[in-house]
Amino acid sequence: MAQWAASRTDIFPLEMCDRLSKLHSAVEPHPFYETKRIIEEAFGRPFEEIFIEFDMKPMGIGAIAQA
Repeated sequence: MAQWAASRTDIFPLEMCDRLSKLHSAVEPHPFYETKRIIEEAFGRPFEEIFIEFDMKPMGIGAIAQA
């Protein structure tokens, strides 16, 4: 939500948007075990049954609507 708000200078103060804009590229990824847990919970299956191949190194960041 903060990433979205950072781009809405028409709604929010510019100073707030400037601070929130750091979330576009200066955010540490959460631990892989969290990703694995969430995926297994969502699909109701072990992670290894869902993906044939999975690179654990993040390629980048993005808003949830883009992922």
